[in-house]
Amino acid sequence: MLKIVANHLGVTLYPTCDKHLDWIRPFNRRYIAFQSYWDPRQRRKVNTPVASFLFFRADRSEVRFLRTMLDELRNDLKGQRLIEGLDFFIKEEYHDVPKTKHLTMKPDWVPREEQAKAIEFVKGIDSGAILLHLQTGGGKSSLALYLASTVFKHCFVCVMRPTFIGTGPSTGWLKAINKDMVGFKKHEICTIRGSEQLISLMNEILDKGHNPYKAILLSSRTIQNYLSTYEDNKDDPKLFENKGYPVKPQDFSKLLEVDTVYYDEAHFDHNFVCHLVSTINTKRFIGMSATPDADMAFQNRMMKLLFPLSKRYVQKVANVYQQPIAWHYQFKRPEYLRVTTKMGYSHILLEQTIMKRGWMIDAYFKLIKKAIDDYFYPYPAAGFTIDDDREFRQNNNGITNKGDWRRDNVNIFIKQLSDSIHSAKPWVKFGISPFGIYRNKKSDPQIGSDTNGLQNYDDLYADVLLWVNNGWVDYCVPQLYWQIGNKAADYETLIKWWNKYASNRPLYIGEDIERTVKYQDIQNPSQNQMPAKYALQNRMENVQGVVLWYAKTAVDNIGNYGTNLRTNYWRYPSLQPRMPFIDDEAPKKPKRLKKVWTEDGYMLFWKAPKGKHWDDVAHKYVVYKFDHDEEININDASKIVEITSKTYTKLPYDDGTKKMKYVVTALDRMSNESKIAKKKVKL
Repeated sequence: MLKIVANHLGVTLYPTCDKHLDWIRPFNRRYIAFQSYWDPRQRRKVNTPVASFLFFRADRSEVRFLRTMLDELRNDLKGQRLIEGLDFFIKEEYHDVPKTKHLTMKPDWVPREEQAKAIEFVKGIDSGAILLHLQTGGGKSSLALYLASTVFKHCFVCVMRPTFIGTGPSTGWLKAINKDMVGFKKHEICTIRGSEQLISLMNEILDKGHNPYKAILLSSRTIQNYLSTYEDNKDDPKLFENKGYPVKPQDFSKLLEVDTVYYDEAHFDHNFVCHLVSTINTKRFIGMSATPDADMAFQNRMMKLLFPLSKRYVQKVANVYQQPIAWHYQFKRPEYLRVTTKMGYSHILLEQTIMKRGWMIDAYFKLIKKAIDDYFYPYPAAGFTIDDDREFRQNNNGITNKGDWRRDNVNIFIKQLSDSIHSAKPWVKFGISPFGIYRNKKSDPQIGSDTNGLQNYDDLYADVLLWVNNGWVDYCVPQLYWQIGNKAADYETLIKWWNKYASNRPLYIGEDIERTVKYQDIQNPSQNQMPAKYALQNRMENVQGVVLWYAKTAVDNIGNYGTNLRTNYWRYPSLQPRMPFIDDEAPKKPKRLKKVWTEDGYMLFWKAPKGKHWDDVAHKYVVYKFDHDEEININDASKIVEITSKTYTKLPYDDGTKKMKYVVTALDRMSNESKIAKKKVKL
């Protein structure tokens, strides 16, 4: 008999023979997502499976899917003349109500009108998966915290992308908790990024006999690895236990003592969200999203099964934050462009054809630059005023000060641009190079710099510190194009200011090469300011490097700048800066290092390590060379031979008497470096 166990959110089947798998095969086929493409060789459209929404353990001992699909499966089985109670049976299993947690919202927090409607909507639903569809800036995080503290009264558990968690009390969800809730102590908030931290949390709760935390923020990638480790048991039945996980995924929410799990930006990765909901066995799952609809009809169908329309709170009328502007492509030779396939318009194809021609690339990037630049407010100019009175009257969203309203427009744009980039390609680093002065002291006596020039905040309506502190940008490059000793904007004053106030994201200094070599060092007039500026950068604990403007001046070696870079400051190769808030887990190390004689000479080959996702696939490799008796230290950049995307390197063979050690490490897209693989050679 086929055992079927259902809970509030998911269903688990326990097949015991191939016959049971045959029963569910037609049902399974209907929930496989296919991607269509035109195969020019076969001259026909081909459908390729890309995702299944039935989730199997590798040994086929368990199958999971959404609770809303159960009636369809029951009808499927009965249609095969199978009898409920004889051939299969369905059992309901639920966890006990969790212990109460004493969470408290700050007394001055009052829900907005739309938030209050959403709260009443959620109160009317006893169980199941609920979607809160509120626009960007609609207060979804505050709403979730209110539900946890006031309505359900349990530990707040939220799954999200690692970048959304925050790196401190002033960013991400950590900021929301800090801002909206009282009674929290630092040790009562648990953030989980990585499998080791998750295992540690489970063991801690088991040892103490209860969950000591009031809020737990979980990386979606970590939970994904947790589920896949449990299910990938075909080759190693003990894989899950060997990894150190003490609790199965279906018992995880019971361990945490929660009846509700929240998911931020639930539109990301529809397949994984369905997988999670099918597995976690809680009373409620609350997804939050401003854009839940997908481009693919199949994904939208699954989202409707996950979040039925009766359990969706949808904001009826969105507040207007911005006026859209249409930008049109215009090319001198449009006949060179290809934009359509038999499947319809393809933006990828358009960009591929653009990239084949240098003059087209230049025009394309100029268009993009103009679009980005023009979204910011222009530099003040005599006789010029910004004509936005009508927009301010019609779309001020309750903001009475025009300067605040302008800054809000830019803030929304930066946040949306950041979210869009990271949604499409999480590995892409989004940074901004703002004007070098945030605010002068006369405008802001508290944090303003001792300068007297144009201001980001007041004149360009760019609240750069807000973007940095909220994690909306991945790095910041203030344009400190002045010299040391400039009366209005002293370089030394400004680098110290940015070092103090903009440290929540990687900080690099934008430097004008021409002006650096033009002015004398104040302390040593016989030389230019290059040494003094680099000395200042090295003294600043939060300054991670320099960005030069513009590159041609270094190539032309103005003031010996290029020579000094090659022979001194940038003498050795280096890895790209890490950004652990995007991804901090290194790939596996290269495998099977092998030295081989070839017709091209003595070569060192290796094999790429396995990886499933963009954040654990080896993207490049670093090759180091050490003497045979030398201690291996990969922090010594002078030992780097090559940074390459290839899986081999040529060895400098001489007479075969010199003993050396070669070390190879793997880098992922975020420059996380693997453990070493080494090989002894004679050169």
